[in-house]
Amino acid sequence: SFEILELVMKNLAEEQQKISKMLEEQGVAIEIIEDKMDVFIEQVQQIVSDVPEITLQPIKELIQRENLDREKKEWEPPRKVTRQLQILLFPPQDARLFYKIVFGRWLIWLTIMLVVTDLYKWGVHYTDVHQQHNPPQLQNQRNTKPVKLENSK
Repeated sequence: SFEILELVMKNLAEEQQKISKMLEEQGVAIEIIEDKMDVFIEQVQQIVSDVPEITLQPIKELIQRENLDREKKEWEPPRKVTRQLQILLFPPQDARLFYKIVFGRWLIWLTIMLVVTDLYKWGVHYTDVHQQHNPPQLQNQRNTKPVKLENSK
């Protein structure tokens, strides 16, 4: 029984050593984490201290000027508005681009129309000339007598 007690005590001592070793490792890990947290907190404080202060004074001055201008306009007599009706054949700005687009398209369509009309005229002329040189063969068939076959009754 003394041997059993001695064996149990040895096991308890070994477990106690393992536990104390684990506690030491945890303590070291906690110290490392605390050091990292201290560095992080210092960096955050530096970032916060580097942020410039926001001044709203220029914005307030701008709003006050705009309000004063609006009030002045409200008390001024109204201006006469003259409306003009203009029919512009050509734009006042960027006339070069206008001419480039319009005349470019017009020239293309004009050439297409000329080609189509010339083809049509040529086709009509060709059919007229062809009819004059080759009279219709329908008339020739009417004048000819039908050929009788020997076996027909």
